[in-house]
Amino acid sequence: MKKIFLSILILGAYGISAYESRFLTDYTMERSSVNTNEKVENLSVINDQLVFTRGGKIYTTFFNVNNDVRMGEERSDLNALHISGQFSEYNGVLYYSSNGLLCSSVMKNGLWVSEGELKIDGYGSQREKGKGSSLFYGRWAYETKGKTKEPMFNPFIANKGKRLYFTSSMEGGKGGKDIWYIERNADGKTWSAPVNEESVNTNKDEDYPVLMSDNTLYYSSNQDAKLKGYNIYKKNLSDKKPAVMLENMYNSNGNDINFVVVGGIPYYLSDKNGIQNIYFAKLKEIDND
Repeated sequence: MKKIFLSILILGAYGISAYESRFLTDYTMERSSVNTNEKVENLSVINDQLVFTRGGKIYTTFFNVNNDVRMGEERSDLNALHISGQFSEYNGVLYYSSNGLLCSSVMKNGLWVSEGELKIDGYGSQREKGKGSSLFYGRWAYETKGKTKEPMFNPFIANKGKRLYFTSSMEGGKGGKDIWYIERNADGKTWSAPVNEESVNTNKDEDYPVLMSDNTLYYSSNQDAKLKGYNIYKKNLSDKKPAVMLENMYNSNGNDINFVVVGGIPYYLSDKNGIQNIYFAKLKEIDND
């Protein structure tokens, strides 16, 4: 009796939502073989390539035939940007957080080079006093009208580069970390003041926003009282229905975060087995007589 893996290349042409029922029956969520005993800190997608952070360094990846991840190369150009958390790319521009500031980068001679801080309406950056004289000890934060704002992290570019989602515990939210967004102004160079994505936020923490092409926002939250830690949720922003937690195959009593999709296949981070590692949807083996 021979066992084979069914081809799933067709999934790359579709968003994840249309295949959620199939993932429940034909797939299992497996721990990637690229994992080690060291924590994986973040997942991001650049040019349809999965990228992860481990040990403070960013690595590219390649995919095996069954969608598992294998190690690529360390990206010194990305490491030089001092990126914190998830980052996102659209049309040759990379959006990321560094020292709590939202920044952008462009590719030059095959390397990502910083363009600097995004210009957000009503916002500027300041160095907090009394934290030391070097950048290592200093902390940068957004301020507006004399009030210091909390740092912004985990940006995700959406709507063909016109909207940028991120997370922050800045004033005006619902409590804890919230998901916010800014929109590109008509000049194409500056961004609107942050708007709270009220349809998904609670008085708990929401983080790691990813917007799919069908207008479904995926994110992680610790709002549920039954399961411990963070869990992965989805919300269709086109309707008024409440956000829902993804099925148990994605969530656990650990922290399940940083859901991304590459080629129609979901990847995310979980520490349900003790160490925060990469998990992915693996097609079940089918008997072929």
